[in-house]
Amino acid sequence: MFYLIFLIWISFVSSSVYAKEVKQNDVVASVGEYKISYSQFSKRYSDYLTSTGIKDNMVIRRSILNNMVNELLLRYYDDNSEIFNNPEYNREINWAKKQTVLAFLKDREIYAKIEVGEGELREAFKQMNEKLELRHLYANTEEEAEKLYERLLNGEDFNSLAKEVFTDSTLKNNGGYLGYFSWGDLDPNFETVAYLLKTGEISRPVKTAQGWSIIKLENKIQNPIVTEQEFIKNKSKIARLLKIRKKQNAEDNYLNKFFNSEKLRFNQKSLEMVFASFDPNSLNFSENKAINLTEQPLVTYNSLTFSASEIVKQLNEIPSYHLNKIKDIDKLQTVITGLLIQKILLDQAVRLGYDKDPEVIDTYSKLENNVFLKYKRLEVWEKTSVNDSALISFYKENISHFTEEPEINIREILVDKEELANEILTRLSSGENFNLLAKNYSVRKWSAENGGEIGFAPVSKFGSLKDTLWNSKLGSILGPIKILNQYGIFQVIGKKEKQVKSFESVRTEVEALYKKENSASIMKKYLSKIMNRVPINYNDSLIGSFKLSSDKL
Repeated sequence: MFYLIFLIWISFVSSSVYAKEVKQNDVVASVGEYKISYSQFSKRYSDYLTSTGIKDNMVIRRSILNNMVNELLLRYYDDNSEIFNNPEYNREINWAKKQTVLAFLKDREIYAKIEVGEGELREAFKQMNEKLELRHLYANTEEEAEKLYERLLNGEDFNSLAKEVFTDSTLKNNGGYLGYFSWGDLDPNFETVAYLLKTGEISRPVKTAQGWSIIKLENKIQNPIVTEQEFIKNKSKIARLLKIRKKQNAEDNYLNKFFNSEKLRFNQKSLEMVFASFDPNSLNFSENKAINLTEQPLVTYNSLTFSASEIVKQLNEIPSYHLNKIKDIDKLQTVITGLLIQKILLDQAVRLGYDKDPEVIDTYSKLENNVFLKYKRLEVWEKTSVNDSALISFYKENISHFTEEPEINIREILVDKEELANEILTRLSSGENFNLLAKNYSVRKWSAENGGEIGFAPVSKFGSLKDTLWNSKLGSILGPIKILNQYGIFQVIGKKEKQVKSFESVRTEVEALYKKENSASIMKKYLSKIMNRVPINYNDSLIGSFKLSSDKL
């Protein structure tokens, strides 16, 4: 036993000594001519432990190192010409670089400079230990809110005004009563004003993310036992929350130093011609269609002028997942404005040298690697062929994935007022025509034009109503049913039972799902072919003996 303990002690000492002697450029693994150094692996592994919360162990060490080896095999020992020549891949890579620089600019020039004073921290801590009993009145516009406020000043009460402004039956009938709330539960602007009120006091109109509110504080309950020790314990958490609350205003203030939207001018005719050149299927703007506008200015800002062809070129450098959001001219104008702001902020970041900062370069390198791996996985899947026998077996084992949902066709009448919904229901019961009532009263225009008919759709599209609608008899009238701030009356006019799709009709879909669910084995098989021609070596003693800086053991 003594001898065994002695051997373990010797092993531990030699391991510790070895760990201390490890150099940052010591090789943990080699893949052909490429090396993975101690520092590279240590950083990757430490980041993984930090992000996942998993404790260090040999299985995870080896797994992360294997991932790094596989990435080198895929990038440097396989043909990637199709990926590197893919325009969409290059757009994503360039976009990732710009966004990395901008994120660093925000972090250093905005977030890092947000200050939270001791007084703010203590006030926030005080509010965290208070509960507010509130009610409010809502308005869509500032003008409507001001009129409500004047009526309150003239003696009208919350109860009568709530019946006018709310479509929600609860708020309508309880005078806009919200109940009790704590700090952090509500819209920041709403909350800031609410905590400044005295019991019974009414606020002026407050702008929120949803519209405008007039707030009344009914009661305030304070925690009677609040200690300095609790404040110190929660201080850093409160500071983070306050900084998050200040973030948007800080961003707006910083942007206002460099960009004034009032100086932005668009040529409407050029804008319309650029929009007309957009192909929503290929998600590209046609440079040929815009070529006649080469000298025509599309947008000007201070001394900056951009022609239509210049803008088209910049638009085509945006990844398609952003371009597919362009549905109309207004959205196009928003995107172009965003490109201009991006250029102004990138110029500022370059002036400050952030594009060359080692942290930016390291972060961009990770993003670039992630984009490459995304495209590589797709390429491997596309190159992998699966025989029909395997696909048919998979199809039969997962038949629920290839079964069409039951479908229903309904007529609907949607209105904003509950009283109107009840009146329409009475008129339907008296024999009035559903189609005509839908055309005259329903607020959903596209269905109203069809007499309320929406056409066949899967039952899942109807959310919580799906079972009610599916189980109802054809021709029966349902409602009024409250949906958000509206009231609906429905009539089921058609049903289709679920149907199994044939293998031939969904073969492509079956293959895609098969590859997705077997992606690990597909990639392993693909990598094994590369491994056969590339020498790979692991430094097992180093992997097992060094101690990571992030270890909490």
